[in-house]
Amino acid sequence: MPVEEAPGAITVQCPGCGQESLHTVLRGRQSRGGVTITLDATVQCTDCQHTHHVVVREAAPIDVAVVISRGQESRRTKTALPGDDDLETGEALIVDGMNCKVTGIESRDGRRVDAASVKDIQTLWTKEFEEMAVKVAINLRQKTITKIIAARAEEEFTVGQEYLFGRLRVTIHAIKTEERLLKRGTATAGEIVRVFASPTPLGERTHRPDKRQREAIRHAEERDTR
Repeated sequence: MPVEEAPGAITVQCPGCGQESLHTVLRGRQSRGGVTITLDATVQCTDCQHTHHVVVREAAPIDVAVVISRGQESRRTKTALPGDDDLETGEALIVDGMNCKVTGIESRDGRRVDAASVKDIQTLWTKEFEEMAVKVAINLRQKTITKIIAARAEEEFTVGQEYLFGRLRVTIHAIKTEERLLKRGTATAGEIVRVFASPTPLGERTHRPDKRQREAIRHAEERDTR
């Protein structure tokens, strides 16, 4: 049974304080046998400082192929996931230090599924969460154009909100998320599929832009007057 370096810390139940807490591994060894990893160690609770012995067994991690999308670009990598874990679309993962959201799962038999056990996954499709490309479809009556807003995953978009693209000022009238089409309310960039907007009629602004948008509008108007 191959012996591996023990982790520096683990989370286990402490018999001293009765809490499931972070423990420092003082000494011990970790071995891998088949699909199981076993840690045999002396640990110390970081909450109450109680020292005790533990034997922890868990499924060995499995390397899973991951496609990470960022804006218009995508790249392939691999990430190690717990072999006994389950994943479904919409879940968040940290891959290569990036916050990613699972957008698609391909099983080992080639099917696209909404959920699967890690051991049954061939490829994960993900979208980076740190800065996302939010697509805005702008209806100009005779045609529809698409503009892109770079936003953090938690940034909110609201029906009625105004945005400025150069000299084109638009108002959001609908937001399509992965679950539904919003005609009112707010959604975060991380859950948006597309934003629908139309030019804001002069003198008919019904929603005051947020601080970021007010600053963008002010800077654009200052440039135009130079």
